[in-house]
Amino acid sequence: MPGTANAACGAGGAACGACASGDQRCEAGACVAVPCAERCDGCCSGEVCVGGDSAAACGTGGAECEGCGANEECRTGACHVSATSRWDVMLVSATVPEDNAGGSSWDALGGLPDPKVTLRANDGPTSFQESSESQSDTLTPSWSAVLLENITWRALSMTIGVEVSDADPLGDDFMGSCWEAPTEGNADGGSFTIRCARDTGATPPQTGVSVTLRLRAH
Repeated sequence: MPGTANAACGAGGAACGACASGDQRCEAGACVAVPCAERCDGCCSGEVCVGGDSAAACGTGGAECEGCGANEECRTGACHVSATSRWDVMLVSATVPEDNAGGSSWDALGGLPDPKVTLRANDGPTSFQESSESQSDTLTPSWSAVLLENITWRALSMTIGVEVSDADPLGDDFMGSCWEAPTEGNADGGSFTIRCARDTGATPPQTGVSVTLRLRAH
């Protein structure tokens, strides 16, 4: 007998032995360990195969295990933002058009608009809404303010609503609004921009605005 089969491994006339099923294979008449990456459906912690479904050891396909972050959970062998993690939504800046949908200035006496932003989110039956202070006479207002506080990722991943208006003592003038869902990549602390398309045929007319936000772990 050659002595090269996993069930009968040996050399030099010694008695054949069976290699441990799955963990070893017969090479040159000796049982040697099969590398973790070749035998593991989960992930490898060194040469130890683990399930790969925990936040401390997440992975699949024999890859090296990864530890998920504080606001992440392991799903299908990969780290994802946890649905129950909580976030603050910071308003960074906006860009608005100089003229309203009719082609006139926002103020009756001319001059630039006084933009303010309203943010909205929904978490099941609970709704969240908060508006910023207005910025006077500018097309590129900027802030550094938390508008939505302690919101679950579940709510934010459904969509964030933005609405921009021109603040006016006699009643704010609508500029534009839209809803957009942030991606998990937006949870890294960098800013991202939601753009609401211009649509003068809408009711009310949309003039086209953009709002830049940042997510911060609560």
